[in-house]
Amino acid sequence: GALKKIAEPVKLGFGSALGNGNQYVPWIHIADIANLYLFAIENNSLSGVYNALVSDDVTNKILTKTIAKVLDKPFFMPNIPAFIIKLIFGEMGSLVLGGSRASNKKITNAGYRFLFDDLEKALQNIYAKK
Repeated sequence: GALKKIAEPVKLGFGSALGNGNQYVPWIHIADIANLYLFAIENNSLSGVYNALVSDDVTNKILTKTIAKVLDKPFFMPNIPAFIIKLIFGEMGSLVLGGSRASNKKITNAGYRFLFDDLEKALQNIYAKK
């Protein structure tokens, strides 16, 4: 759901990073999340918690810039200041501005191989269908 919201201003030609743009944004292609569920169902040896994300660490700025590139849209707007994000989104703004980093080593060590572990290729696949 987040991709659609991030991509909306980019599609209109107003793509820009949020806050300082350096916050990490975990991501995963929909095909990989579906395949991860199947992988978990088919592998009885799996137990515990697994992170569903690729190992390609990207920041909000890189994500937004890559969306703009794939959609052939400009990326020249200044970053949206944190105080504006907080005004618009309230407490949810802190989630957007905070970012998150996690590891997928546990699931890859279990044998899962991602179909889309490159952001640009994943976005090209997603937007080629539209």
